[in-house]
Amino acid sequence: MDEISDYSFASISGLKNVEPKETSSLTKRYINFPPIYSKHGRYPKPKRYPIEQFSTLRDQESAIICDLLYVLAGFEGYYIRYATNFDPQDIEHQLEGPEFLINKRIDTSLKDITKRIVKAGKFYYALSSFVQVYNTLAHGRIMQAFCFLISHQLKEYENFLVRIEREYKTEPKFSLMTLEHKLNSSLDKGEITPFIKMQLLYSITIKINSENKKRSNNSKFESMHFLNIMKSLKDDHYTGTLDGVASDSGNSRFVKGGVILCLLQQNIDECKGNSKFYQYLRYVFGYVSKDYVEMLNNWLQFGIIDDPYNEFLIREATESDKKNFDAMQWADKFTIKREGLLRQFEETECQKKIILTGKYLSVFRECVGIECLKRDNNEQKLKNLQDPDVQIHIDDAYNRANNYIIQLFFGSYYLGDWINSLNNNFLLLNGASFDSFLDLSHNSLRRSFDRASLTSIEHAYRESYKISDSYKPNGCGPQLKVENTVRKLMVPIISDESFLNELSTILKTESTDANKVFSMETIDSLRQLLRSVLERNNTNLKSHLIAPKTKIDYYAIHRFTIDIGMPFPLNLILTSSQIFEYQLIFREQALMRFVDKSLSIAWKDLCHNKLFRQKQNDRSIPKWIQKFRMLGMDMTDFMRILQFYLNFTVIDVNWRKAEHTFIDAANNNNVSLETVYFELKTFLSTVLNNSMLTKLKLVKVLLAIFSTLFEFDCFI
Repeated sequence: MDEISDYSFASISGLKNVEPKETSSLTKRYINFPPIYSKHGRYPKPKRYPIEQFSTLRDQESAIICDLLYVLAGFEGYYIRYATNFDPQDIEHQLEGPEFLINKRIDTSLKDITKRIVKAGKFYYALSSFVQVYNTLAHGRIMQAFCFLISHQLKEYENFLVRIEREYKTEPKFSLMTLEHKLNSSLDKGEITPFIKMQLLYSITIKINSENKKRSNNSKFESMHFLNIMKSLKDDHYTGTLDGVASDSGNSRFVKGGVILCLLQQNIDECKGNSKFYQYLRYVFGYVSKDYVEMLNNWLQFGIIDDPYNEFLIREATESDKKNFDAMQWADKFTIKREGLLRQFEETECQKKIILTGKYLSVFRECVGIECLKRDNNEQKLKNLQDPDVQIHIDDAYNRANNYIIQLFFGSYYLGDWINSLNNNFLLLNGASFDSFLDLSHNSLRRSFDRASLTSIEHAYRESYKISDSYKPNGCGPQLKVENTVRKLMVPIISDESFLNELSTILKTESTDANKVFSMETIDSLRQLLRSVLERNNTNLKSHLIAPKTKIDYYAIHRFTIDIGMPFPLNLILTSSQIFEYQLIFREQALMRFVDKSLSIAWKDLCHNKLFRQKQNDRSIPKWIQKFRMLGMDMTDFMRILQFYLNFTVIDVNWRKAEHTFIDAANNNNVSLETVYFELKTFLSTVLNNSMLTKLKLVKVLLAIFSTLFEFDCFI
């Protein structure tokens, strides 16, 4: 544009008094960044012909149009200047764009039109600055796509200015009205003009700048972070397992990724009344979100997150390869980002399906490899987040991933057989092996826990639980292999705490009051509340731990349990929580069988020991012996009835209810992994509850009865 070049060089005509060495660098500077009228430094102001001295209104209009050709390119003119408070070195001023002051002596009829036209110069200046500031990888690929689109629109606008300039030079009747009309009127194809596009893009950049400014303020940033934490606490479906959904309440210091798309969605909603504006902004959203859609497709199809700049809906925790097989690491490995959550994903069920889809595929890929997923990748890819079938696509991807994970667990790792084996060994559904173990280690388990030989106990356990000697499932194959593997993994241990103290630790732990949590107004007050609850729990725990009082309390059986390390990926379903529940039930069962065994030994002594069978001079002694025998029978009957209740009324009945789910899953009858986990969790929770292990008073009564029976055994 000749006028712009002439103006730029004319602006440095006052450089004749500058040192020659400075002239070259200053010339380059002033060509790219023309001086502004209000801050010209030691250089002279450019002179202008007084506007009021033009002879006709048409001359005034021509001078203003000439000025506007500069202004529309973001520069100052002679009669239209930047506002005095505008500083081109200030980034905030650059991003907001300059306000223009129009010479007050211009005719009023021309001034009103000029005020409307100069907005284009403001938009152009601001958008150009926006691209310069934000077009970096630090702001992510989505921001770069947005900047590229802005640059494309600016080039379109520049071409538009060239056409305007040419028309101004060739059309004698070219007027301000003509210029305004060309800025605002639709093009031949019904598209909106470059000026309108810039106006719409400018409104988006203003929101982005405002959001970034808010994040640069530490107090506001902490407030945003706190609100995200509270929302996460309300909406989370976190279970600490593979089927859980955890939220990431962190905030980025820059607007990026989903936050940009959310701001675009706001602008789209604001323009629903204008179909052309609405369609253009939908186009902008579709173009800018291409990388986001690609990341979503990779996640839904392969469980892969390709997000080097932290822009995607899902955040992956960076852990070392050594933790790839850790269940807790997998439970927390993927989280939903609360920041920048798009409208399409606001529903909790939708978030759950998205994160579980990728989780399942990640586990499958870890076990089998990605080639199988690529071979079966016949799914239609999602093309646009604004398509009406987004939810259908997510549902299909979730069902596909669920089928893969069910086949993996039940077809390749025989999860159903593992659960059956755990039931046999922890719930003692097949008690012959444990009875054999008690025969070998009864004396060791009667010793004090600090003197009992764990080596001797473990040897007795291994001998009793040999597959060939004690238990063979019907047939051979996977079930026998799983049973053998489980028994090899099981390790007898002496726990640090007694059975009663273990339960007291759990049942006496105070949970945090949800109402108090959600009434907190700052993150510091929330921290203080949680800290006070932890301190109170530590104090209560110490007060409720019961030290051994009698010889019976020191018996090793009170601390005897079985531990097992579940291999990956089975540990993602049979988690440490489930194993702990199995251990609690086992400890109760083991204690009952030990008491029953002790009573049986006492009964044999009463019936067959020579001391009790020989004739007594005192006739009352045989009567007392008979009463002891009757009491021993009653105690044994009590223990048998209690065991029958737990084994058949509690465990067997509830297992029959849950077993159908595992059979259906093994037969591939469209059972979700969530259902499998829920059934297992429900089964164990119900057994714990009906086994009187969830009420501390009942546990104390039950253990007091066992202690009484032990005392009878010791007395005999």
